[in-house]
Amino acid sequence: MEKEKKDPKEIAKGCGVFIAIGIIIWAVYMVGCSGDEKPTIVEGTTEIESEYKNYPSLEVGKTYSISKQTPFSPELNPLNPLAAIDKMVDMSANSRITIIAIKDKNNTPWYNVSAFDKDNNLIGVGWVNSIALIGQELRLIE
Repeated sequence: MEKEKKDPKEIAKGCGVFIAIGIIIWAVYMVGCSGDEKPTIVEGTTEIESEYKNYPSLEVGKTYSISKQTPFSPELNPLNPLAAIDKMVDMSANSRITIIAIKDKNNTPWYNVSAFDKDNNLIGVGWVNSIALIGQELRLIE
């Protein structure tokens, strides 16, 4: 009996779903939230709370400082999901993101951003999952 050959691209697509779920679980673990917490945007001294269901509350063209370590992915839809994991970077607290665009992927907002470390060095242009921002204090940089 001849074994059916499967297209590697189809196999990668299936693996991508499991990898994406793993990344989301990892992101939630990294920010240490239970899912009940609300992201907070701080403008000057006035705090504005945003329900997660109302995300994307971050605005295109605005720059925000993150308060916790946050995963940054260079690609939103990588051709090789396994290789993409090696390209992910953890932005440290006080890194800044400038929102370029917002895209929905699997019913979750993802932010296309220019990312800078706390010393203003460019980390890169890529993507941040909104789930990774839950429980963070996001300071609007003017």
